[in-house]
Amino acid sequence: MNKIFKTYNIQLEIITPVHIGSGEEYIPTDYVIKNRSLNLFSRDKFIDKIISQNKYDNFIRICESSDILKIRGFIAENFDDTLTVKKIQVTDAIEKGYHKTIKDVSQLDLSGQRRVINRLEIRKFVYSSYNDRPIIPGSSIKGSIRTAVLDYFGKKKSFDRSKTTDRELQEYLLDIMERDRSDDPFRLIKISDFEIKEGGSIIDSIYNISKFGNHTNKIPVKMELLQPGTILSGTIQILNNSRLTIENIANMSNEHYFNDAYDFEYDKFNIPVSKMPPINLEKNSFYLKVGQHSG
Repeated sequence: MNKIFKTYNIQLEIITPVHIGSGEEYIPTDYVIKNRSLNLFSRDKFIDKIISQNKYDNFIRICESSDILKIRGFIAENFDDTLTVKKIQVTDAIEKGYHKTIKDVSQLDLSGQRRVINRLEIRKFVYSSYNDRPIIPGSSIKGSIRTAVLDYFGKKKSFDRSKTTDRELQEYLLDIMERDRSDDPFRLIKISDFEIKEGGSIIDSIYNISKFGNHTNKIPVKMELLQPGTILSGTIQILNNSRLTIENIANMSNEHYFNDAYDFEYDKFNIPVSKMPPINLEKNSFYLKVGQHSG
């Protein structure tokens, strides 16, 4: 049989905030927050500006002092919008916390300043290398689908406790012959990166919540998140002789994420119904959970 891939154009809508980390962070000496925006600025333009204003030598002296508060203060005082290379929306709480932190560190020694300033580091979302916009990688989508498929087959088969490793268990559930990865149905599926068509990212704080409803970490983690309502598009390609079809992928994903995971999280966190995301699933649609904390 000819190896022909069937392509499905997929639209992805974000229901709850999603974070897929790039492994990088926005550090506080690279940005200024004002007017509900994080303003990333050009270091080159900043240096050019302070040189033109005969402030460069003063800035070097401040940097040599290792006084983070003074460094941040100098940057804030000499920042203007012409230096901005990118703006990212922030929540009101993030902006208020940012200015409070800058104010509070003035009461600390240098060591204490560093600890507090480190809290202003923000985990960055993964970005496209060619248009510098957030994306959801195809590998994240495929990993989410794979989890749902494994869960589906795990319910249909008797669990073999001799399959102790993750790889052995996956081979068992997917009927993959030992040492023959060509039997893996996911080798016959290609998923593109998903690019934003509407909406975008925002920076907010994330807390861990225990099953009892209280915060388990007093210091929140600041992250760049895709906002609910953001629309992305991409493609899923499936080889014509694959054991998995778009229809059973959708059914398995809905069974795992819509029927099982959704109910589990509702019960675990005792979330009021009014705060739960909509659950009206349209025709030819299916649920997935992707990213850190599984948005």
